[in-house]
Amino acid sequence: LKGMFASQLGRLKVDVHINDKKFQGDDDDYFHVLEGDFSQGSSRMGSALDIDRSVEIVVVAYDEASGIDAHGNILKNLGIVKIFKKVSGTWSFIESLTPPMELVRPHTKFGSSVVVNTPYGRDDTTILVGAPGCATAFVFVYHTTSEAWKEQARLYPSDSTLSSEHRFGGSGAVALHGDLAFVGSSAMEQVYIYRRSYVADEGYVKWALYSI
Repeated sequence: LKGMFASQLGRLKVDVHINDKKFQGDDDDYFHVLEGDFSQGSSRMGSALDIDRSVEIVVVAYDEASGIDAHGNILKNLGIVKIFKKVSGTWSFIESLTPPMELVRPHTKFGSSVVVNTPYGRDDTTILVGAPGCATAFVFVYHTTSEAWKEQARLYPSDSTLSSEHRFGGSGAVALHGDLAFVGSSAMEQVYIYRRSYVADEGYVKWALYSI
């Protein structure tokens, strides 16, 4: 995919080119633009992104987008993540993800890293979002039954003394594989592994640090 980069010059868009060589001799170039929100100013749309082809969902981060706290104060570099879904051949915006209000603070940089994954044979799609400014990674899940994105968990490093300086969940530092989540801290030179388990008898989901 060409043209995937943060809009440092204020273009506020991500260009998607798909070259189709399905028919011999024909090169059809399909072009689509995921437009940003110009009201966000210099928000670095496309600072991180990921795609899940199985459900045709693209997750795009704006890690320097401004936000507002509970008192109406403007916060710089709070961050926001937007979800786009391909519907009838067109990528359409469907929802925004933001950090919980109790964790809202300047320079949270929510969306410094993102990844989306749908486990094979299941109807739940998971998005993992890194927010190094508060040393947290957030898990959001979409169920076809509820048709809504909901926060499922907050993943913290085992060392509670980690701060924004340790870049927990920083750029390129998150990954998903089924019910396993990986969050890196480049300053600590460590990767933390978490496992999701389903407690059927009590009807809830649990994420915990996983030891091999």
